[in-house]
Amino acid sequence: MKAFLRPQMISSLIPKGNTAYRNFATNSARLSSSTVQTTLHDNGYTVLSMNKKPVNSLSLEFLHDLDKALDSAATSSKGLVLTSTMPTIFCAGLEITEMYQPDMARLREFWYTVQGVFLKLYGCQVPTVACMNGHSLAGGCFLALACDYRIMVGPKYLVGLNETQLGIAAPFWIQEPMTQAIGFRKSLLALMLGTSFNAQEALSIGLIDEMVADTPEAHQKTDVIMNKFMKIPSLAYHATKMQMRSDLYDRLSNNREKDVDRFVEFIMKPEVQKQLGAYLEALKNKAKKK
Repeated sequence: MKAFLRPQMISSLIPKGNTAYRNFATNSARLSSSTVQTTLHDNGYTVLSMNKKPVNSLSLEFLHDLDKALDSAATSSKGLVLTSTMPTIFCAGLEITEMYQPDMARLREFWYTVQGVFLKLYGCQVPTVACMNGHSLAGGCFLALACDYRIMVGPKYLVGLNETQLGIAAPFWIQEPMTQAIGFRKSLLALMLGTSFNAQEALSIGLIDEMVADTPEAHQKTDVIMNKFMKIPSLAYHATKMQMRSDLYDRLSNNREKDVDRFVEFIMKPEVQKQLGAYLEALKNKAKKK
């Protein structure tokens, strides 16, 4: 099941046919994985390509795969690029079925793992770039916000924290990176309304750093900025980043169980479960009409 995409949008987002994915470098070394493809670029950084069809929805198992890939990339290369093998989707967000009528132990593990992936990206010791080659909604947006730099294909693809559209409130550690990027007032309105911005709008408010015409150009621009980042002495780069980010990082890192408790309490509210169930039913009805 897809997460945080309106049912009427989903059929238009799922890739049609067997579209080939272009690598950042033709001579790169690749390690295959079920849901995360890991490519060591010739210039010394790692490209993590999310590969969970159809829309890279973040299930518990996918998050575990991503968590492991982040660990490996951060310790074995000079930089990290997060992107997608899907031609029109970066990431569509959290897997709704993880939150609807869930097993409670699994739900707690799910949210704890979401936290862990965010912390590893947000506090990563090497430079991180989100190469957003398609729609980047909800969880896709927060993955991008956790990175140091965001390049997005535009202008038609969408990005945003649109959780309220589904009856869910994003926690403080997902809200604050947006505030850091675009300011308090714009973030407040966007978060309350669940606004999705097209790439041009996102660029104009600072939610992304660059907009490009297509995926090959996104790869080229990503390589340029990553090489700039990697020229900075790594200790100075990371120390500077964490001086800016340590407050949020520490508040989440030191209060993960409390945050899980709050999330579980909220998700299990009857009105929230009703909203999630209605969304899943709408998806089923949409599928029947095809």
